[in-house]
Amino acid sequence: MKIVIKKDKKLAFERFYNNIKFQNQYPSQLQGFEIDQSLIDKAQFLINKDLEGFSERERQTYQEIQKVFDSLWDKYNKELSELPKRLRNYKKILDWLENTITELTMVKWPHEQVFIFPGIRNWAATRDNKICVGIKPQFLLPQNSKLVSNELMNLLIHELIHVNLSKIKIEAKLSYKRDSAEITTTLLTRKVARLDNKKFSAQIPDQKLAKPFEKLEIYNNEFESLSNNSNSYQQLIISIDSFLKNIKHQECYKT
Repeated sequence: MKIVIKKDKKLAFERFYNNIKFQNQYPSQLQGFEIDQSLIDKAQFLINKDLEGFSERERQTYQEIQKVFDSLWDKYNKELSELPKRLRNYKKILDWLENTITELTMVKWPHEQVFIFPGIRNWAATRDNKICVGIKPQFLLPQNSKLVSNELMNLLIHELIHVNLSKIKIEAKLSYKRDSAEITTTLLTRKVARLDNKKFSAQIPDQKLAKPFEKLEIYNNEFESLSNNSNSYQQLIISIDSFLKNIKHQECYKT
C-alpha cells in the first residue's frame, strides 16, 4: 500500500460539497468558515440527488456552492499548500504506520493507494481510500513550525485505521454497528499512538472518544481492558458491542 499526499482541488471540493449538504446535521464540519446559512439551508435539499437530474433552482444552488468553495480555496491557499508539505516530513512515520496498523487490526490494506489531501473543513474525514485533513482548527498547524500538532497526528492515525477497515465484514451481528466501530477505532488509535510515542519519542496524547460518546468516558477503564485483551479488530469490536449492549447504551450513530 502506498500513501499519496497531495493538494487536490477536485477531491477537496467533493468533500466540501458533501459537508455543506449535511452541515445542519453536523455543524462542526464547517464551523468557522465564511458560509451563509441560507446557502447551507438550500444545500440540504441536494442530498441524494444527482447533478444530471437537478432542477434549474438546484443547479443554481450547486453553482453557488462552487463559487463559495472557490473563494475559500483562494482565501486559505497558504494553509492548503502548507499542510501537505508538513505531512511529507512524516514519511518515515507514515511508512511505519502502514505496517503497525495492520499488525494491530489483523486486516490487510484493502486499497493499493491511500490519498491524503487538505480540505476546507474542521478536523478530518475519510471515504473509501481518501482522507481529507481539515485546515482548521488552527492549532492543527502550529505557527513557525515545519510540523503538525500531536492532535493532527491522532486524527491521521484514526482515519488511516478507518481506511484499513473500510471493506471489512464483521463475523457477528452487532447491535450498535457504527457506535461500536467508532469506539473501537478510537481504542486502536490510542494503541498505535502509544507505540508511535515509544518508537519516535513523540508525545501524542490518548485520543478521547468522539463528542457524541463523551458520556461513555466513565467506562474508559473497561474499554482499555477490552482493548488490551483483544488480538484483532474483529475480536475488539464484538467485545465493545457486547459491552454497550450490557450497559443499555443509547445509540448515537444511527445505522
